[in-house]
Amino acid sequence: MDKNGINVSHPQYQEELPKLFVHIQSIEKECDDLINRMNIQMDLLQQEFYLLIGGIISKYQISKQQFLNLNSQQMNSYLEQSVHFRSFEFKINQLLQQFKNEFQFQIQKLLYELSLYFN
Repeated sequence: MDKNGINVSHPQYQEELPKLFVHIQSIEKECDDLINRMNIQMDLLQQEFYLLIGGIISKYQISKQQFLNLNSQQMNSYLEQSVHFRSFEFKINQLLQQFKNEFQFQIQKLLYELSLYFN
């Protein structure tokens, strides 16, 4: 046995160990690459989410002073848009709930799959 507790007295294992270590290193790098890609995707998703929030703020939030500084056409346009806010709010709440549920479900499936391989 070597210092790591691996039985190296068999010649076949001595030949296979370097290949095994190369495989382990390869999987480690691929795992790091996967995690990096996942983080990039989540960052992109978060950026788009913040763009959506910014769009909602710019379209629907206005102070009294900002409203008073609008001309009559801009005031009418804002009032017309604000009437549609409730339907937009309902739609976005429905979509976010649906996406959140699906994302959580898929994550749970992946976690279950990981636990099967580690037990």
